[in-house]
Amino acid sequence: MAGWSKPTSANVCKVNCKGIFDRGMMKASVASVMRNHRGEWVRGNAGMMGLLVPLAAELWSIFYGLKMAWEMGNVHSVIIESDCKRAVDEVNNIDSAFVLADLVEMINSIMTLATSELTAADGGLRDIHDAPASLSSMLAAEMA
Repeated sequence: MAGWSKPTSANVCKVNCKGIFDRGMMKASVASVMRNHRGEWVRGNAGMMGLLVPLAAELWSIFYGLKMAWEMGNVHSVIIESDCKRAVDEVNNIDSAFVLADLVEMINSIMTLATSELTAADGGLRDIHDAPASLSSMLAAEMA
């Protein structure tokens, strides 16, 4: 398995986004982790989103990852990573017929810095300023 790769510049942060869908409970949660060019935890967020389809959970995780980076204000460049090819494809190629096109357009608004106010509800999202102790060894292993 390939490990996490660092951004090449000190002015770049990388945000890993993950939407998780529990079919048994029919609920979704989202999480985003931002790390700097040394692989150090910068900030994260996580929260329950309620009833969503899996793709929507992935897109919301990207949205909240970008929102987190935007709100920090001192991040010059952001690389967003997601393991959901469909979500990445939708963000990169807006299709107005796509059922989640409004969410994709919000993501693109943040990416292009075309908006000064973020309008989505927070969905009970929790801001995580320090890496949870349970993740420290996993983050270090990804750097190896």
